[in-house]
Amino acid sequence: MRTMYPEWHPATRRLPIPPNWRILAPMPNPHDDPAALKALQDDIYRRRVLRARGMTEEERLAEVFELSNHQFGMMLGGAMARLGTTDEAEGWAEVRRWMRRLDRVRDHGMYQNSKPALA
Repeated sequence: MRTMYPEWHPATRRLPIPPNWRILAPMPNPHDDPAALKALQDDIYRRRVLRARGMTEEERLAEVFELSNHQFGMMLGGAMARLGTTDEAEGWAEVRRWMRRLDRVRDHGMYQNSKPALA
């Protein structure tokens, strides 16, 4: 039966190379040209600024929560991969441990357990 997907090559166990692979030229890298890179960065910055200016405060706040939720999901995935588990409860426990560690580092030296000496 023939499908729209190519068959694996039996000897190499890889997909066959398409016959027109030589004419597929790579895209130019903007990092090779400093002026092109600067133009790309300016364009991205301009689009982000115009998008943010067009948003209401409620839309911006909703965007912040969406980004935060996405980041916590990425942290959960990373924790589960590091632990080698598929149990979300274990993953969330590891994320909480990471967050407590970040809090300790951020708060280090901010609080004291004893009274300061009188001068």
